[in-house]
Amino acid sequence: LQGHRGSVNCLAWSPLSDRIVSASDDCSLLVWKVQERRVLGSLQKHTAPVLSCLFSSSGLYIVSSSFDASVVVWSADQFQVHYTLLQHPGAVYCLALSESEETLLSGGSDGLFIIWDLRGILPDAIQLTGHKAMVLSCAVSPLQPQLVSSSLDGTVRVWDANVGSEAGRLNRTAFSSSGVASSSTLALDFSPNGRYLISSGGDNLVWMWDVRQSAPARRFTGSSSSMLQCLMVSTGNEVLAGSTDGTFRVW
Repeated sequence: LQGHRGSVNCLAWSPLSDRIVSASDDCSLLVWKVQERRVLGSLQKHTAPVLSCLFSSSGLYIVSSSFDASVVVWSADQFQVHYTLLQHPGAVYCLALSESEETLLSGGSDGLFIIWDLRGILPDAIQLTGHKAMVLSCAVSPLQPQLVSSSLDGTVRVWDANVGSEAGRLNRTAFSSSGVASSSTLALDFSPNGRYLISSGGDNLVWMWDVRQSAPARRFTGSSSSMLQCLMVSTGNEVLAGSTDGTFRVW
């Protein structure tokens, strides 16, 4: 599929059809009809490289974030802007949207983590502070109101969306011989039942956390390089991860 004029930073698949949305350094998003290998629409609003994108669970909306400090919610059918969300002072690196499509998360370059309530005519925002560096990844539990974010500061924080405050941390230092987290967590994903969280990062490992205990339940090994992305399949029986060593693993 060719159409972008710059690097492609993110891809997301529609839950309703064979459509993909792609986000690029050329400041645009393209919606593709995969089987026909053609572009259905171009989303033009951002003024800087687009870093992240996702489809809503209904497939009716697309959300994107950019170096231009904005988060944009689009109509997936009409390719028009539904909301433009402006609360971040800098680049917005990660996004997550709840299954209900009521709660949107965004994480920025300055460590700011924002919960957006999309139920009203105009979205309300709760700014969560605590991270000391860029927010790299975030996830919404199927059992809301539990939210999780990871940062370049080496922490993985659990938040309570109801009160807008930190509820705990997932601590890898207890399993490090030096007592220090050796790297940042780059990706997060909840299991379908919300009991487990999958994380991956620069320590070449994929971790499975028991969220209720805030403790590792298992770790997956095999890669010799950083694990850039991870996810748990919808059945909850398999974990997938991609690495900078050029491999893709299934456990």
